Amino acid sequence: MAIILAVNAGSSSVKVSVYNIQKAGQPPTQVAEAQIAGLTAPPVSLTYKKGSKQTKDEGLEDIKGQEDAFEHVLAYLVDDQSLHEIKAKDDIGYTCHRVVHGGDYPAAHVIDSDTYHHLEDLTDLAPLHNASALAIIKFCSKTLPKAKNIAFFDSSFHATIPQAISTYPIDRKIASKNGLRKYGFHGISYAFITRSVADFLGKSQDETNLIALHLGSGASACAIQNGKSLDTTMGLTPLDGLPGATRSGSVDPSLIFHFTHDAGKPSPGSTKELHISTAEEILNKKSGWKALTGTTDFGQISASSDPNCKLAFDIFVDRILGFIGSYYIKLEGRVDALVFAGGIGEKGSSLRTKIVAKCKCLGFELDERLNGASMENILQDIGKDGARHRTLVCQTDEQVRKRYDERTESIASVVETTEKHRATLDAFDLYHQVHDSYHSRPSTSVLGGPALPALGHALAGSTGAAISNVSTYPLALIITRLQIQRQLPDRNTSTASHNYTSIQDAATKIYNHEGGLQGLYAGLTSDTLKMIADSFLFFLAYTFLRQNRLRSRKDLSSGLSTLDELGVGFVAGAFSKFLTTPLANIVTRRQASSMVSQSSLTVRADSVSTSSIARQIRSEKGLTGFWSGYSASLILTLNPSLTFFFFETWKRMLIPRRQRSNPSPQATFLLAAISKVMASTVTYPFSLAKTRLQTSSRSTKDTKLQGQEASSMTSTVQTEGLGALYEGLHGEVLKGFFSHGTTMLVKDIVHKTIIRLYYLVLKLLKKYPTAKTLGERAKSDALRLSNFAAKNTIAAAESAKGEMQSAVDKAQAVVKRHLPD
Repeated sequence: MAIILAVNAGSSSVKVSVYNIQKAGQPPTQVAEAQIAGLTAPPVSLTYKKGSKQTKDEGLEDIKGQEDAFEHVLAYLVDDQSLHEIKAKDDIGYTCHRVVHGGDYPAAHVIDSDTYHHLEDLTDLAPLHNASALAIIKFCSKTLPKAKNIAFFDSSFHATIPQAISTYPIDRKIASKNGLRKYGFHGISYAFITRSVADFLGKSQDETNLIALHLGSGASACAIQNGKSLDTTMGLTPLDGLPGATRSGSVDPSLIFHFTHDAGKPSPGSTKELHISTAEEILNKKSGWKALTGTTDFGQISASSDPNCKLAFDIFVDRILGFIGSYYIKLEGRVDALVFAGGIGEKGSSLRTKIVAKCKCLGFELDERLNGASMENILQDIGKDGARHRTLVCQTDEQVRKRYDERTESIASVVETTEKHRATLDAFDLYHQVHDSYHSRPSTSVLGGPALPALGHALAGSTGAAISNVSTYPLALIITRLQIQRQLPDRNTSTASHNYTSIQDAATKIYNHEGGLQGLYAGLTSDTLKMIADSFLFFLAYTFLRQNRLRSRKDLSSGLSTLDELGVGFVAGAFSKFLTTPLANIVTRRQASSMVSQSSLTVRADSVSTSSIARQIRSEKGLTGFWSGYSASLILTLNPSLTFFFFETWKRMLIPRRQRSNPSPQATFLLAAISKVMASTVTYPFSLAKTRLQTSSRSTKDTKLQGQEASSMTSTVQTEGLGALYEGLHGEVLKGFFSHGTTMLVKDIVHKTIIRLYYLVLKLLKKYPTAKTLGERAKSDALRLSNFAAKNTIAAAESAKGEMQSAVDKAQAVVKRHLPD
C-alpha cells in the first residue's frame, strides 16, 4: 500500500488530497481531503472531508503562511484515528506538489537537490507561489524523509507555444542567458480542461480547439489548438495578462516608475533567499481588485453596487474580452468551445453572462437557465441550442492532474518527464538519470551502489592527475630543490650548481649539469606512479564518503556544509597518504639526489635506483622513516578539500545555477586552477617541512612523528627567517595553476568516457534495461494510468492511452538511438 499526498499551495490557501494505492498497477483512490483557506484574507479556516463526512474549523490564529498550513494539515491527518491509511508520517510514500514556475522542465520531475535549487532560482519569477511550494517541499524533505517529492509544473503545458509568441523583442543573448521568455501558467488546469472537454465533445484531443479561461484569485486565458497550448496570457511570470485579486495584470512597464521612485529597491518582504523589488511587491500584492475595492472577494464585488466594485468588475470583463478576441483570431475562428473554469469561472454566473453577451458576434450565446443552474458534473454546457460555438463550465481539478500523472520509479517515467531534452542525451547523461532514479534500491550487482560513481571519479581523477603531473613535473622537481637548498652545507657558495636564485635559474643549471631534459624529468616514473596511486585512492574514498554523506542528509536544499566537506576530504586524504607516503619519501630523495650528493657536482639523479634509496632510508631511520612527513601530509590532505571548497564557492559565485552541473572547459580550468593556488598558499609551509624531513638523514627512532613537522618549521623560522617557510612558493603557485586546472579538465573528459564504457559493460552483462524492457514498463504504466482515468475521470480513458503510447514510442525511439544494440 502506498499513500500519496497531492499538495496545492496557492497564494491564499493550501489544499492537500490523500490518495491510496492498494496494489502496484492499480489506480489510486481518494480517501480524504483537507484545505486551509484565508491565508491572505483571515479568518483562516480548515475544511476536512473524508467520505461523506465534512468538518470545518475556523479561527486558526497560529497559521501565518503556507508552511504553517501544511504542517497543521499533516498533523491533522496523522492524528485522525478514523484515517486508517495514515497511522504515522512514514506511511506517506509520495508527496506530489503543484509548482507554478517550472522554467524549462517540460513535465513532472522528481525533486532532488539540483531540481530544488533550479526551482529556487525561479522563485523571483513567481513569488506568490513558488516560494510557498518550495517551503513545503523543504519541510517535507525534513519531516517525511521516506517520501519521494514530485513536482508538477503549471508552466509545462505551455512548452508548445511557438517561438514567435514566446519570444520577447529584447536582446536575444541576454534573454537566452537569463531565460527571459513567455512560460505561461495554470497549465495543470488547462491540461485537465483539454482532456475533459475533448472527451465531453467526443473528439480526439489532438483535434480540439478551445479558448479556456481559468478565473480565480489568479486569472489567465489560454488558446488551445489541436490539444496544445498556442498562447496564454501569463508570461515570464504570472503577473502578465489578466488582473487578479492582488495582481495588476498587464500594465505599461513604465507605469511603476511614475508610481514610486523606489521601484528598484528591495521590498520589505524581501529575504536573503527571496529577492522581491518594491515594484514586484506593488504589482503582485498591492494591486488588482483589492487595490480598487479593498477586498479580494470577487463574489462580493460582483454583487455590490459600489462604484469601485463596478469599476473592478468592468475592468476584469474588458481584459478578458480583449484576449478572447485575440485568441479567436489566432485560432482562425475554428473554436470548439469557450470554457470557464477556476473558482470565479465556475461560480460567477453574472460574469459569464456579461462576457458571453459581448461575444455574441463571434458565435457564443448563453442559455440563462443553464447558466444559473448548479454544477452537477465536471463539465456543464451552458450555451444556447443552435449557437455556432459551445460555451462550457468546467470544474477543473489540479489535484486530479497530479493523480493522473503520478510517477513511479520506472525508467518509462523518467523518459516521459524528460522527453523534451531526450533527443540530446548521450550515454553519459542517460546513465546518471537512471542511476539517480535507482540509487535508493538495494544493489543486486557488484557494480551497483555508491562504488560505481566513486570508481568512475577515481579512475578519471588519477588519469587526469597523471597527465598533469607529466606536463608539470620539471616544476615539481625545481620546487623540491628550492625547498631544501637552504639546509645544504654549501648553500652560500654562489658557484654551486644547486644554489638556485629563481625557477629559471634552477631550470638552466639542472639542464646544463644533469644531462639536459633528462635531468629535469629525473624520478618522473616513480612520481607519476605515486601520483596515480594517491589520486586514485583519494578520489575513490572522497567520492564514496561524500555521496554517502549526501544521501544521509534529509535537507534537499543544501549540499554538505563546509565542515562536512573538510572532514570528508581529511579522511579520504589520510587514507590515501598513509598508503603512498613511503613512495613519496623515495621520490623526494630521488629528486634531490644530485643536490645532496657530495661526490660530484655532475651526479645525475637517474643514476640512483629506487631500491638503493629505500635501503638508505631503512638504514638511516628504520621502517618508520618511510613515513617521514606523514603528519604534514595529514595537514596537506586539506589541500584537495580546500581546493574543492574554493572551486564550488567560485562556481556558486560566478556561474549561473543552470550551468553549474556542466560548466564550460574554459571555466572549469580557470576556476580549478585559481582554487588550487589559493589552497596551496594556505598549506605551503607544511609542504616545505615535509620535503625537508623526507630528505633529512636524521633518525626518527627517538622522535615522535607528529612532532617533527612543527620542530622543522620552528627551526626554519629561527635560523632562516619567516620568509624561508615560503621558499619556492612562486613555483608551487605556478605548478598548482596548471596542474589542477589540467587535472579537473581531463578528469571531466575521462569521466564521461569511463561512464560510457561502464554503460556498455552493463548492456553486455544484461544489467541494464533493453529497449524491449523499457517498452514493456512503459506499457504497464500506460495501462495503470488508463485504468485510473477510466474509473476516476470522465475525460481520460482513450486520450490517456494515446498520451502514454506516444511516450512509449518516444522512449523506444530514443533508446534505440542512444543504446548499443
